[in-house]
Amino acid sequence: MKNLLTIFFLLSLFAFAHAETFFVKIALNENSYITLNFNSLDDINIDTRVKFIARMIREPFIDISAISKDYYNIKVKEGFKQDNKIITQYELIPIKKDRFSQIINTSGNLIVRREVYDTNHKLMYSYGYTEKIPDIQPTKKDLKETNLEKDTLVYKGFQGKLIKKLEDGTIHYIFNDGLNKFSLFIRKNLNDVQTTKSLIYGNYLLSKKIDNIQYTVIGTIPFEEMEKFLSYIVATDKKQ
Repeated sequence: MKNLLTIFFLLSLFAFAHAETFFVKIALNENSYITLNFNSLDDINIDTRVKFIARMIREPFIDISAISKDYYNIKVKEGFKQDNKIITQYELIPIKKDRFSQIINTSGNLIVRREVYDTNHKLMYSYGYTEKIPDIQPTKKDLKETNLEKDTLVYKGFQGKLIKKLEDGTIHYIFNDGLNKFSLFIRKNLNDVQTTKSLIYGNYLLSKKIDNIQYTVIGTIPFEEMEKFLSYIVATDKKQ
């Protein structure tokens, strides 16, 4: 399971390094958080598990126009500043309780602060600049990477992309709706295993065996939706 988590953070998220002070707060589990304050983003490269995950969990840019209003109510607040830069705040609330809500402050496409909450309004993770905001904006390549990619796997606005097949035969997909995302790992498993649900490193995790196949979902959607998603995947596979 630890290997799956490492792969998830490595492949589904990316980091960006600049020399501005910022913080990262992560729910380690259902009962505890850790908050890290960095004098420089380079400090994240210190080789500890939590700092490594903090580095992976941070996304530098977002394209709000890529987020579908079919799935989110988007409230916009303007007119305040940080570091003499105009800040726009977006409150992105799911129309249904099938994905997590977020509050994002931006300067252009740069994420200045981000807060991610589950359907019970529990903070999953947050990060942001505490003082100076860098004078950077994404390139066309950056926005292309953060936007949805066309693919054949679609589930309630989440578009799926096959990432890779691992050496042990595990298949890894990432599903992204432009804001929330989750990974799906699929592998054969003939052993008896229990269904597990947990909150770990700012994400929900569900691992379940169905018809000798082990499915693991990790990301920012609730357990109930993970169950529905797996039912959809299994039904789709049986039709093929």
